[in-house]
Amino acid sequence: MVRQQVQTCFQRCRERLEDREKLLLMQINDEYRKMKRSLMAPKRMAMVNNLNLNMDAILEAEAEGSLSSDTGFLIRQGHNRNAHNNKGAESQVPENGNLDQNNGNHHQTNGLNITHPRTSPDGSPAKSSIESRSLNGSRSSSRENSSSREMEALQRALQQTETKQLHFTRANESILANYDHIVSQLGMVYMGNADPSRTLATCYPALVLSESHARIKGITQNGQECTTGGSNVHAVLRSPNGEATTCDITDCQNGTYKITYIPPHVGLHELHVMISGQPIRNSPFEVFVKPVRLHVNKAFLGGPCTVEIEMPRDYMMPITRKGKPDGTRKLHLQSIQIMLLDPEGNEIEGSMLGAVKRKGQICTYTAKYIPVVPGDHEIIISWVGQKDPITQQVIPVHEKEQIGSRGCRQGQFVNPTDVLVTNSGDIFVADTVENRRIQVFTPDGKFRMQFYVPVQEPGLMGANDSLLCVTFLNSKTIMVFNHKGSAISQFLPMDLVQPYGIAVDSKNLIYINDRGLHTVFIYDTTGKLTKRVGVFGSGPCQFDYPNYICIDLDDHIYISEARNNRIQELDGHGAYNREFRSSDKLQQPGAIVATDSGYLLVHNEADGTVHIINLDDATFQGSINVDLIAVYTRRIAVTKNGFLLALDMTNHCLWRYRIPYK
Repeated sequence: MVRQQVQTCFQRCRERLEDREKLLLMQINDEYRKMKRSLMAPKRMAMVNNLNLNMDAILEAEAEGSLSSDTGFLIRQGHNRNAHNNKGAESQVPENGNLDQNNGNHHQTNGLNITHPRTSPDGSPAKSSIESRSLNGSRSSSRENSSSREMEALQRALQQTETKQLHFTRANESILANYDHIVSQLGMVYMGNADPSRTLATCYPALVLSESHARIKGITQNGQECTTGGSNVHAVLRSPNGEATTCDITDCQNGTYKITYIPPHVGLHELHVMISGQPIRNSPFEVFVKPVRLHVNKAFLGGPCTVEIEMPRDYMMPITRKGKPDGTRKLHLQSIQIMLLDPEGNEIEGSMLGAVKRKGQICTYTAKYIPVVPGDHEIIISWVGQKDPITQQVIPVHEKEQIGSRGCRQGQFVNPTDVLVTNSGDIFVADTVENRRIQVFTPDGKFRMQFYVPVQEPGLMGANDSLLCVTFLNSKTIMVFNHKGSAISQFLPMDLVQPYGIAVDSKNLIYINDRGLHTVFIYDTTGKLTKRVGVFGSGPCQFDYPNYICIDLDDHIYISEARNNRIQELDGHGAYNREFRSSDKLQQPGAIVATDSGYLLVHNEADGTVHIINLDDATFQGSINVDLIAVYTRRIAVTKNGFLLALDMTNHCLWRYRIPYK
C-alpha cells in the first residue's frame, strides 16, 4: 500500500513537470513566429522607401529632357509593378545587381529595376541619360550616397535583430533552493501515527550541566493529535562548537514524547528531532543554555513572592570582554549579585532563604521579596561588581491572584457558593450547585482533596477546629462533616423558614440566621434546638433581615443586618455586647469574617468594598475594592497568612488580595 502511494505521488509530480515543459515549448514557438514577422517588416519597408527615393530622381531627369521617353516609360512600369507587389521587392536579384535576359540589360540599382534597349534607333549602342546623370551629377551622387548610408545602417540593425535569441529565465536561487527542499519533503516513510511534517516540539529553558527537557506532540496526517505512542523518535543536541549530545526519549504512550538531555556548555545549541530519520516540523530548534536558570512563581501585590535560582556548583564559566574570550570564572552564590527592580526601575528589598536544595551538581536557592506596587518587575543576576547581566527575567506582579477556573476537574468550579478558611489554614469551597462536592485547598491555593455531598443545590458553610457544617438553602437541610469529608450527621430543622448564614463555635454549637423570622437558631450536631436569639426590630439583640454570621476565637458572635445597616456583636451566650455603624461604609453590610489578629472584615454590598474594622478600638483601618464579587454571592474569607479570598460566582473562581494592614 505504501509503495503504491509513493508511486502515485511521484507520477503526479512527473505529469505536472511534463505539462509545464509543453507550455514553455509552445511559448517558444509563438515567440519565434512573432520575432520572424518583426524582422521581415523592416526589410520590406526599406525596399519601398529606397524605391520611392530613386523614383523621384527619375521623374526629375525625364522632366529636364535628359531621359528618353521610352526609358522613362519602362522605368515607371517597373516602379508600378514593385509598388503593386511589395513581396516581390525582396531580394530576388543576385548580389551584383545585374541580370541579362530577353535580349535586354536588366540592372538593379539600390532596389530599382531599370531595363534599357540594346541599341538606339540608328543601330548604335544607346546610353541612358539617367545613368550619366546619376554617375556624374553632383545632386544625384549626393542623394545616392545618402541612400547608401541609410541602407547600410538598416542592414546592420536588421543583422543585430536577427542575432537576438530567445532566453529561458529560471527562478532565482532562493526559489530553486526552496524547490529542492520541497522535493526532499515529497513523501515521508515513517513508523507510528506521528507525521514528521506536522509533529510539534516545545523546548524549555536549559541549564548547563543540568537535566533539561523538551516535549514532542505527535500530529497525524489528518492534523489530529496522536493519542498513542510507538513512533521512532530520535534527537541530538549540538553545542556551539559542533559537539553532539545524544538525548534520551521517553514514550508517554499518549501521543507525547519527552526528550531529556544534559547540555555540557553554555550558549546557543541546536536540538535536532527526527521521526524515522525524517526531521519534524521546524527542526532544528534553538535552545539557549544558560549558566543560571530562574523559576518565577506567581506574584501578586503584597506577596510574599519567591524566585528559585538554579546554578551548577563550582562551574567554570567562560568569560568574554568586548566580544573576545577572556578566560573562565567559577560560578557560585558568593560570586553573583541579585537585583530586584519595580516597574519604575527602583530597587526593592529581597532576601535569600536559608535552605538550599541540592540535586547532583545543581544547587537551588530561593529569593524572597514583597512587591508593593503592581506591574512588571525584573530580576537581574550579574557578577559581583559588574553591570552586564548573566541572566534576567521579567516578573509580572498582579493586583490579585486567581485560584481555580470553570470546569469539573480538580481545582475547578461551576457556580461556587461559599468559601471559608479553617483554623488550620485549609481553604474549603462549596462547589455544590453543579459538581455536588466540596473542595479543599492548601493555604497557598493548591488543590488538596474533595468529597461529595448527596444534594445538588447552593450551600453555605461554617467550621471550627474539627467540624464543617453546611446548610443547603433549597431543602433547608443541615449536614455535619469532619475536615476529612466524612459525614457525621444530617438533620432537617422544622423551625427554619429562610435559613442563610451559618457558623460553628468552639463547643460544636451550630448558629443559623433565619432571614424570614429575623432570628438566630442554635442547634447541636444532632439537630436539637438549644437556643433561639433575637426578634424582629432595630434594638439590641433585635434583627431586621440578618444576613451573615461569623464567630471569632473567643466565641464572640458577629451578625450583619442589611436593613438595620449595622453589625451586632454578641457574647458566647447570645447576649448583646456592641454594634458597628457607618453611614458611608456600612450602607448594606453583607459577608463578614473575623481574623485571628483582631480585625473584622465586612463586605459592603452597596459599593462592592470590603472594609476593615479594628476590634480593639472599633475604628475603620482601610478598605479593599473587590468589585468582581457577584452581587448574589458576596462571600469572603481571610487566609492565615493575611490575604483576602473573594468568591467570584460569575467567573467560577476565587480571587486573592493583599490586605493593607500589618
